[in-house]
Amino acid sequence: MAQSAYVRPWRCRCDKIRYQDEAAATRVAQSDPDRYGPHFSVYRCPGATCWHITTRGFHPRSLRTRNRIAAYYLARHQAVARWQLVEEMSIDTPSGQRKLGEIIAAFERAGLIRAVSHDVWTAVDRDGLRRIVSVGWDYYQQERAPAVEPAPPLVPPLGLVARLRRWLGRGRPRTPVSSR
Repeated sequence: MAQSAYVRPWRCRCDKIRYQDEAAATRVAQSDPDRYGPHFSVYRCPGATCWHITTRGFHPRSLRTRNRIAAYYLARHQAVARWQLVEEMSIDTPSGQRKLGEIIAAFERAGLIRAVSHDVWTAVDRDGLRRIVSVGWDYYQQERAPAVEPAPPLVPPLGLVARLRRWLGRGRPRTPVSSR
């Protein structure tokens, strides 16, 4: 049986072509301008570790996570009130509103937004919010986290090692065997 020449690329669970990282997706899109055009964007798949290319844009509700949707609206508008976010995100439960409050507080701590009044916020770092829209909150935090150097291995002083070896080499103290 002959195999077909076309091999279907590895697909994500959302049935889109997956790319290992942002750079790989960008390289592919730039290498084929007839297919992707000059106005493509690259984004990280919500709930997965792969990346996708889009040329048609998106609707904010297709972002799937509240962090990304909130970041989208905060980056897009000059000032956003809590009721606007609740309406746009279709939040209708107390737990959903509590989660929205946690998201807003996290964005404020990160310096992405600031409160204009009690329930109105404005974007301080629009590029950071746009980055959250494309990669997600968790990945954004990983990118911004300071690099942590691994702790040096614990090496005991040489004198201690020599004494320990001598002590271990002795074994149990020998007691003289009485002769009968």
